Amino acid sequence: MDENTHPLNEAIVHRDIEGMLLLLLFGANSNAPDHQGKTPLFLVVEESFIEGLRLLLKYRADPCFMTSEMESALGLSVQILKTEYARLILSHGADANHKMRNGNTVLIEAIQKRAPRRLINLLLNAGADPDSKNKKGMSALFAAVQGNQVTIVTALLNNGANPNLPGLEHVVWPAIYRPACLHILIASGADVRKAPGIIEQAIIYNNINSTRSILRASVNPNFKKEGVVVRARGIHRDIWYQPGLPDIKEESEQHDYRT
Repeated sequence: MDENTHPLNEAIVHRDIEGMLLLLLFGANSNAPDHQGKTPLFLVVEESFIEGLRLLLKYRADPCFMTSEMESALGLSVQILKTEYARLILSHGADANHKMRNGNTVLIEAIQKRAPRRLINLLLNAGADPDSKNKKGMSALFAAVQGNQVTIVTALLNNGANPNLPGLEHVVWPAIYRPACLHILIASGADVRKAPGIIEQAIIYNNINSTRSILRASVNPNFKKEGVVVRARGIHRDIWYQPGLPDIKEESEQHDYRT
């Protein structure tokens, strides 16, 4: 037999469930990768062979085993948005907080792949931590806001995501450009005072909905810099002459945003 031959993986490629069972009964290693680094569990997900997946899980294949070349079976099922495969793998003990080779948690990966709500809920219900960060310091909530995924932002907050989680920058910053997300974040306790300068940025962006949300969160449009009160309009006095800003000016003046 060729040294590159992997009998169990060969049986998977040919969808030979009886051959797989026979090999497993005689002691085939359900986690051993082939010469490409593909484990049997990885291969059944890749080949969309769900009967093979059930059999390997029954014989205790490790659902989070990851070789140096390939992703884990759980990670792959999330990457290619196979919700039923992910459900089976999670039901056999896979870690819902598993970190993938690219440094993402499986939850962040699912969000960035714009996975269906069912897959996101599946991960959350299996114990995925919505505040866990990837290797770049990004949380699932930050990723959902960046992607303007309003329903996912809501789901994460309902599952305990911290809208004031310390990080590279406060999650309200990317939300300035996504008013629906910003509104939900503020309603869920996001403290826009932790993002100094956000009101100026919202006005410059010329988004009245974001500006209203921030002002109604009781942000003082006149802020302190080195102990001296600075009125924001004084910094950006030319912005009032941009098209479409009269409504923002009126809203701001109602909240004492004046020179």
